Formats: sequence, structure tokens, C-alpha cells
Amino acid sequence: TNLVESIAGQVAVSLEKEYYQEELIKRERELTLINRLSGVVASSLNIQEVYDTFINGLRETIDINFATIALIDAEELYISVSTTEVGALWNIGDRIPLRGTATEWVVKNKKSLIEDDLSRDRMFPTGDEYLKRGIRSIVYLPLIVKGTGIGSLIIASKRPKAYSNEQASLLERLTSQIAASIDNAQLYAKAEQRARI
Repeated sequence: TNLVESIAGQVAVSLEKEYYQEELIKRERELTLINRLSGVVASSLNIQEVYDTFINGLRETIDINFATIALIDAEELYISVSTTEVGALWNIGDRIPLRGTATEWVVKNKKSLIEDDLSRDRMFPTGDEYLKRGIRSIVYLPLIVKGTGIGSLIIASKRPKAYSNEQASLLERLTSQIAASIDNAQLYAKAEQRARI
């Protein structure tokens, strides 16, 4: 039995090393992604450009079939940018009432929300629309600047349970940079408009 225990112990140590090595590689990939995307976010005032680079970068580590940024404007949501492989729920520039939306919820609670299988449970009326287009899981991330919610980043997948809490945490770190970039772009656009007037 000592031989069996010894072999079992060696196998366990080997598996543990492999697990930690995989985790280390994953973390390294995430940090590289964060650094690369941070550079892009900081270097551009064009929301569409920042968003496209951001979403394309995220696709390297996260499953994305639909993504959009919805910004709050008084009592409405304004669809700022969008990427979809499942057909458009809204078009860029569309305005929808804020009340009862996931964006209202995540901004009010200042935390992200994962709905891991829309075919089983949906918190918001828009869940039916997502489901009709084949979306099964979705993560809503608040865009917060200086303590104020300005909107949300919504990322969705056709796969159920596509997003882990770890991925949501990575997305939260990146989303704070996107929020700052959007805020800067909006301030720049307002300044430019004032200069024209």
C-alpha cells in the first residue's frame, strides 16, 4: 500500500502542477489582453474604434455572439455601438425607455449581472428578444465614471453558462476603462460642439 500511496501522491502533485501552470498561462493571457486593450482605450477618442478593438480582443478569451453599449440619457437608453452575429435587437442610435432594463439594474446596484440560461430564467423583458435570436447567456456590466453610472456593456453568447464569475471579474476591470474612454469622448464631442457654436 505504501507504493500505491506514493504513486498516488506523485500523480496528485503532477496534476496540481499542471493545473497551476494552466491557471498561470490563463492569467498571463488575461493580463496581456488587459494591457493591450488599456493602450487602445487610452489612445483614442473614437468610441466605435475603441469598442471594435475591445470586442475583437475579448473574443480571444471570451465567447461573444452579441455585444452592445447602451448609454443613459435622462430616462432613456441610447444604443451607442453594437456588434451582432444573431441579428440586431436595436440599431445604433435607437432610444429605448430605461425603466425596467438590465442597464437600470446594474447601474443602480453598481455591479455586473450574469444570466446564465435565458431559456430557463429571464429577469428582464428583453430576455425574450435575446432568446428569439438564439442567445442563451448574457452578462450586463455597468459603465461607471466617478461613481456615476453612465450606461452598460452587454455581452451575450448562444451558449448557456458561457460566462464564469472569473470572466465577469475580468470584464469588470476592462469595463471601467471603457467607461472612462466613453466619458472622455463625450466631453470632447461636447467641447467640439461648443467651439463650433
